[in-house]
Amino acid sequence: MSPIAKNVSVLAGNVHRITFLVLGVICMLVRPGLAQQPSPNAINTDASPPTNTVVANITVGTDAAFAAVSPDSTTVYVTSRSDNTVSVINASTNEVTSVISVGSTPIGLALTPDGTTLYVSNLIDGTVSVIDTATNAVIGVVKVGDIASRLGANPNGKTIYVPFSTGIRIIDTGTNQITATVPVKNAQPVQVLFNRDGTYAYALCQVGQSNKGNEIYGILQINTSSLVTKEYLWNQLPGSDSAVTDISKNTLLITEFIQKGNGNAALAVFDTVTGAITGKAPFKSYDGGALMPAITPNGAYAYVPTVPDIIIVDIATRKAVGEPIPIEASFVAIAPNGKYAYAGATIGNPKSHGAVLVIAIGPK
Repeated sequence: MSPIAKNVSVLAGNVHRITFLVLGVICMLVRPGLAQQPSPNAINTDASPPTNTVVANITVGTDAAFAAVSPDSTTVYVTSRSDNTVSVINASTNEVTSVISVGSTPIGLALTPDGTTLYVSNLIDGTVSVIDTATNAVIGVVKVGDIASRLGANPNGKTIYVPFSTGIRIIDTGTNQITATVPVKNAQPVQVLFNRDGTYAYALCQVGQSNKGNEIYGILQINTSSLVTKEYLWNQLPGSDSAVTDISKNTLLITEFIQKGNGNAALAVFDTVTGAITGKAPFKSYDGGALMPAITPNGAYAYVPTVPDIIIVDIATRKAVGEPIPIEASFVAIAPNGKYAYAGATIGNPKSHGAVLVIAIGPK
């Protein structure tokens, strides 16, 4: 099997999982058949994190893979990779109001800052579906390559960056045409994030594999004006296939899948100014890793899906705090108003198959 074919197979969920942490929005595919187990993460600090209460269970399409919440927090979009659809949820009623057909295996979502256009990356098609959020109609399809992974929207609203097997395509949101390509040598980009003002993009790239069987990643910084690139921590991040951007601090929170089978994982804090890891929040996970997390709008907490629960990490102290939420989730997305989190149920639990659980986030 060729390297590209192998990577597509992994990304499609046939082997393990897809994950990438980006502030506020997260997605991932979970290994089927993992049973719910007691949490290994006890309350371990005297911090007072938000309260979390499940208030709704929304049925969506099969294999919910990613979610995005509109800037005004009124609408939630959820991709379903097996159904090739995007479910549109009214956040006031917690009801699905529309189901949009897109390309094969949709895994990534990105909204323009004004919320008027939704971009959906279709992994197997290697395309991006462009959706008018006023009508929920597909108004365009952009071919980007052999695959299309977790895309990102520049905060300036002008461009969308889409990873494919050997580079990153840049789509102009005004014309929905590809205007440039950033080549990535000897690595495969899997997710793109941006800093606060959109002057730099950060691509998480799979670079190699360790002798213990873990994929090894690195960060590719892209100057969005010149498209000049710079590598950070290249071939140094173990199992780091998901990340989230802390816009308030210009940092990336990167999941680390430290070793298969031993339950060790961490959330690493990458400073985009210094280009260095400034600290890590370690925790336990029965599957050995963390999935797609989200950050509260005030930048205080990260919600990290693991098996078997969602861990709350205090970003300042870099410690797990409070009581883990007993949901075996595949992704978490937090509304911009900070009132609700949306967690995708794991693929391996038939009772929660194709479900999004709504979590009310209370005051500390």
